Amino acid sequence: MIYPKDPPAADTLEVSVFGKGVGECIVVHTGDGEWLIADSLLNPTSGQPAALEYLAALGLPASNVVKLVVVTHWHQDHTAGLSQIFHATAKAQVVFSSAFRTSEFRELLGYDAILPPETSSLAEMRNIVGILRERGSHFPTPLWAVANRLLRTTPNGDIYSLSPSDASIMVTLEGFRSLIPVAGDPKRRFVAQGPNDTCVVLSIRRGSHTIVLGADLESGSDPTRGWKAIATSTTCPHPLASAFKVAHHGSKNADEPSAWTRLIGADVAAILTPFRALRKPLPTPTDVERLLGRTKNLYCAGSRAGIKAPSRPSNVHKLIAGKLHVIDSRLGQVRVRFPASGEPSIEKFGAAEHLRAA
Repeated sequence: MIYPKDPPAADTLEVSVFGKGVGECIVVHTGDGEWLIADSLLNPTSGQPAALEYLAALGLPASNVVKLVVVTHWHQDHTAGLSQIFHATAKAQVVFSSAFRTSEFRELLGYDAILPPETSSLAEMRNIVGILRERGSHFPTPLWAVANRLLRTTPNGDIYSLSPSDASIMVTLEGFRSLIPVAGDPKRRFVAQGPNDTCVVLSIRRGSHTIVLGADLESGSDPTRGWKAIATSTTCPHPLASAFKVAHHGSKNADEPSAWTRLIGADVAAILTPFRALRKPLPTPTDVERLLGRTKNLYCAGSRAGIKAPSRPSNVHKLIAGKLHVIDSRLGQVRVRFPASGEPSIEKFGAAEHLRAA
């Protein structure tokens, strides 16, 4: 994919969502030359973080312009290359979910260190902690995201974390404890637990426009957790979003009607990323149909289409039939810009698609 090379004006709020068959990254111009990066994916062609390549294409030094690097959660499809991004953004603060501040999570990082980094979903987290230690006390400390916390004030706006809720953190601690090995346990790879209760959802505001980044937060049935907790919160007023990074690849378990009513609104510019490492890849046709009932401005950053599987001998094909599928990993970018005056623009690059009714 060829990245666009035109940087936004100082007064323009921009969100760029990058996706491929597996992976997600969001790059936001919060205004006045300041940028935010949430999560990371690697460009399948170059093997480098797409966020850094995009800023380089715009002619911007990541070391100076990026002010926040946000780790929404620790699933591998959101963290590939994050420590490389953080290393390259020397003036940025890192934002973690408050669940990662707990002794249980720190213990997981310690046990996880005995495993080869390339096999662990915690490796990027551990590497970022190492960078923080190397930088020392004269560098900004991490910011710990929790519901309705002001993370950063910008000249014409602000950045809030809308999750996780206190109840989500408490429940997740039990999940962390279950992963901590006991004496005699075999060495094993730690896998991320679901549901994604402790994801960091962001609200980025400038002037009359708001961008909500939904990470992989799910809805569930508990009103004190997930999207229901955000939608019913009275602590912080939520202006309706102008753009929404759709949660959890558009899946039904992340679609909360009350959030669309109170936080997102109708016909918002909505962008999702595909996840093809499943027997039934996301979003499903039913997911797309449901979301198109909420907004006609629905985009997918990355191709939902498969690619032709390589030919194999008939005996091999019979052996693996139904067990393997091919992931289309072509990179895509959807970019939405909100100037201080005038109409917003929505552009797609690479494998990105504008999703429409069948």
